[in-house]
This record gives sequence, structure tokens and C-alpha cells, in this order.
Amino acid sequence: MQSGTRIRISAYTADGEVLQVIGTHDTLRDVDCYIDVAEDGVSRCMPSQGTVYYRDENCTEPLILVPSSPADCAAPQPSSAYVSYKSQRPCPVPVVHVVKPGAALDPPSNVYAFSLGSCQQQPFSASQGTLHDAIPSPPSDWVGFTSTVKTITPELGIVQWSGADGTRTTAIDLTGTGVMRLLANNAACDPVGDYAGAPNAAIVYRCIPSNRVSLAINAFYSDTACTDVVAIAPTCQPPDLLAEPVSAPPGGCGEGTSNFFAVGDVIPNSSVSTNALGPCRPAESILGGFTSYLAGAQVDPATFPVLQEAPSGRGRLQPWVWQVDGISTGVLDNGELADAATGAQAEITTTFTDGIARGTVSLEVFTEAFYSDDVCQHPVYARQRESSAPCVQDPMPRWLAFEPDGQTTPPGFCGTPRLEPSVRPVGALHSGPVYTTISNYTVDGTDACSVFMPSRSAFTYDFYDLDDPVPASSVFAEIKTTDL
Repeated sequence: MQSGTRIRISAYTADGEVLQVIGTHDTLRDVDCYIDVAEDGVSRCMPSQGTVYYRDENCTEPLILVPSSPADCAAPQPSSAYVSYKSQRPCPVPVVHVVKPGAALDPPSNVYAFSLGSCQQQPFSASQGTLHDAIPSPPSDWVGFTSTVKTITPELGIVQWSGADGTRTTAIDLTGTGVMRLLANNAACDPVGDYAGAPNAAIVYRCIPSNRVSLAINAFYSDTACTDVVAIAPTCQPPDLLAEPVSAPPGGCGEGTSNFFAVGDVIPNSSVSTNALGPCRPAESILGGFTSYLAGAQVDPATFPVLQEAPSGRGRLQPWVWQVDGISTGVLDNGELADAATGAQAEITTTFTDGIARGTVSLEVFTEAFYSDDVCQHPVYARQRESSAPCVQDPMPRWLAFEPDGQTTPPGFCGTPRLEPSVRPVGALHSGPVYTTISNYTVDGTDACSVFMPSRSAFTYDFYDLDDPVPASSVFAEIKTTDL
């Protein structure tokens, strides 16, 4: 992959390995961008989407919302010089429009937005921010991209993007729609795990068609009693597959899975009902531009390619990539890393107050609540015991990271906790009394430092002493931000 003369690709790297792509930036317009279909039908790298309302009841005159800064932020959140919004009418294809926020407006007496496929009046409060005129930016202002599919196996390929400015990418999702393709019908697919096996069983991933529509309960039905579920999709975008959610397996382990079905017969919208907004009622009035489908025959997931996760590279931090039949696709697994020095899974942590990103292993953000002394100055780590469900317990953290002075939002920084650049090892099991400042757990029900009363807690804890702090840089590998 490489940046072009205008579009810059940035990534987290270590030892020359790309660990995770951060994003793409249009250096001429000075905005982060992503690839989507512009209103001229060309794929282009365009700004992130903003919040759009409309001045008119037909939703044709857009107004751009510039959000207010959160009350707990000392500095206002920057607003982009450009924002985009996607046409809400799905056919013939939803396209992206780019605009510049113009003059600020007094809130109109009526503001409109799309809801359930139709233009509807919406409430608006000045606390949400200010509304601005939308000044169009023509598609030609933005770099065009074309795509090709590279064959990995006879069943699976990956998308490669080429920009008019020379940008080249392989196996990077710049669209949010995935980069893997089933070659039989050039259908986008993405890794889906089967969590419905026995508790703690290995998860099998397969590349399942992305253009799938849910047969969701509390949605749409083929009968007036709202019992027989149907799927709906834009008429111009018929689905490749239907999915029926299945609850998590017994014992409380896993995340559940889905049953898959072929797309069945089309039924007229006049016979479709919904309970999405209350009691079961006819749905035809809100299904303009949509088609309703019955479920066809059940589809065996084994018909789709199996994917495996494997670390790649020779550095200490190695990105996990998806493989098929033992062949690397080059597709990164959402920033998942392996730490070759410890053999453990690592993750990218960018919130240390020294501004250095690190590949952290077995690290937990720690908030003081329990102590080994009667003035609550020396914290201990509280480990909640798991229930008797047959699940694998989360591993014990080896390191704890502290927020500076207990601040989750330091002055001048909006929204993200910041961590001290030193960490404390979790030590031996604590012996002796434990104290707390949590009023629900104290003898007198106040937040004054007092002996912890286990009988007042709904949970059972084991407590561990903490060893002396050590610099995070002596424990974890540092990560750089690199323009490719």
C-alpha cells in the first residue's frame, strides 16, 4: 500500500510492520476521508458523514448540524470545513453528497429528517448545536478511485483500490463494507464466527455474504398477527442471504450466532405488518422503495470458506491477519495483535499522557476503590469471582494502569480517559482487612474510609496487593504513527 500525491494513508507501525491502518486524509482539503459512491456515480474519497436535517417536508433542502461541545470539555470540539451525507432514498443507489457548512441559522419552526424511509418532522433543540446552510461541494473536488479484485483462492479474493492521485491499497477496508469477495458471484463477505457450539469451544469463522438482511423479531411480518417474520430490503438492492439471530448458547457463554436462509419469494407490501412502532399494524405506508422477502431453504454455513486468524511478521508486535486454506489474505483483523515476546495477545493503547502509543499486554485500566490501609492510601486490586457458568474466566491482568489523579476527562481534553505512563504489577493475594470509600459497602453507609463489609456486596471479590510502579516503556513495545 502507498499514499498518493494527495491522499495520505496513516497507520500504526512497529519494527517496520503495519499493525493497523488509522485512516486516509485528503491533504488538499485537510479532511479525513473514506471511499464511497459520489453523486456522479464515481467512487471517491470524501469527508466523514455529518448530521443532516432538512428545511422542507420533502427532505430536499439540507441543513448541516454543527454539534455543541460537551459541557465537560474545556476546549470546543473542532468542526470540519466539509461534511458529507448519504441520500436516504435507497434507489437507484444511495450516494454521498459533500457540503460545506455555511451561515449559521436560527432554528426553523419545523425541521425534518428521514425516519423509516420517509421524510418526517423531527424535534430540535438548540442544545444539540447550530444549524447551518449547506453549500454544495461538487464531486470533482474529490479524488476518484477504482477497484479490482485480486484472487487469493478459487473461492475468495480481496479488493484493491487505486486512486487517481497514485494511492494504492491492498486488503484495506476504505469503504466500511469489507474487502473480501466471494468470487463465484463477486459478493462482498466478512468473517462471521459460529458461537453456538459447546461453551469455550473454538470459534469457527467463515466468510459470509455481507449483503444479508435480518429476519428480526419486532420488525416486519407476513401476517396481521405479527408472528411470521419477513425480511425487507431496498428494491434496487436485493439481498444475497437472510439471517435469523440465535440466542447465546446455554450457560451464558459466547455471543450467539445466526441461522442463514436463501432469499425466498417476494410478497406484496400490502400484506406486510409491523410492530416496530407499537401494536401490530399494516406496514405498506412505510415500505415505499422496499421489497419484502420470505425465507427460503436454510443454508449450511459450511458452503462458505473457512477463515483462520494468524499472526504475521517478524517483529515483537505482529498483526493478526485472516488466512484461507493457509494462504494469507493480508486483511488485518481489526487491530488484533500478538506480542511475540510474551506469547500473549496485545492491543494498541494510545491514551498514555506522555503521548506514546504502546502495544499493551494483560493491562487493565484501574480505578481505586479498595485499600489495604485504614486511611485509604494504598490501593489493592479487586478481582470479582465469576459465576458457576461453564465459561472461561477472563484472564487475570498482570499490569494495572491508573488515570491521573482519578480524572477520566482531564481539563482541555474531551472524551477519552488518559493513563499515567507508569504501570503497577498485580502482586500476591492480599491477606488482612480491606477498606473502601464506597458508601454501599461501608459500616456507616458513608464514603469515609471504612472497613469493607462483604455482606453488603452482591459480588464476591479476591483482593491482590500491588507492586511498585514501573515505566510503561520498560514493559510494552512502543508504536509509531507512520504515513505510508
